[in-house]
Amino acid sequence: MAQIPLGDTGRTTTRLGFGCSSLMGAMGRRASLAILESAYDAGIRHFDVAPMYGYGEAEGCLGEFLQRHRHQITVTTKYGIPPQKNRP
Repeated sequence: MAQIPLGDTGRTTTRLGFGCSSLMGAMGRRASLAILESAYDAGIRHFDVAPMYGYGEAEGCLGEFLQRHRHQITVTTKYGIPPQKNRP
């Protein structure tokens, strides 16, 4: 997977990232963690998440995943858009 520099930080990440908007929505935690692991196994090292993803649960799921891969991953997030209160 192609790597790109992150400004002048000395860190790099993958050019291709994984958007976490599908986590914890139509699938449970175990399946969401398996998808994250599959993305990691495919070489992806950048993940995008937001409080509104997965009815507010995607960030926690990504955090659990990060415990195993903390030093190899970069994460972007957003703020200002609250999660939905009720699951459909």
